[in-house]
Amino acid sequence: MAIQKEIDINGLSFHGTRIKSTVEKIKKLFGPTDWEYRVIAEKSQCEWCGITDDGRKFTIYDWKENRSFRDNEPILFHIGGESKFKTEQAKNELKKLGI
Repeated sequence: MAIQKEIDINGLSFHGTRIKSTVEKIKKLFGPTDWEYRVIAEKSQCEWCGITDDGRKFTIYDWKENRSFRDNEPILFHIGGESKFKTEQAKNELKKLGI
């Protein structure tokens, strides 16, 4: 699995796949967010983009937390991708990495 800074995420969407983690854990593994805008009114405050081991693109992002949260606070992150199968595959790889 690789986190990519410059990939085209057009066509990726949410298919019901979520993972509980913290911003701190994700940053530790993948570095700074691709997009971070810590404003409560925004639908998403931070996001990472990546590619699974077999080349499938995905995103990890908080969705509508609508509140301030600490980097070490567990929250449910959405995983976006091209299909339910692909987002579940990304989730499985993320779990193996300890997210």
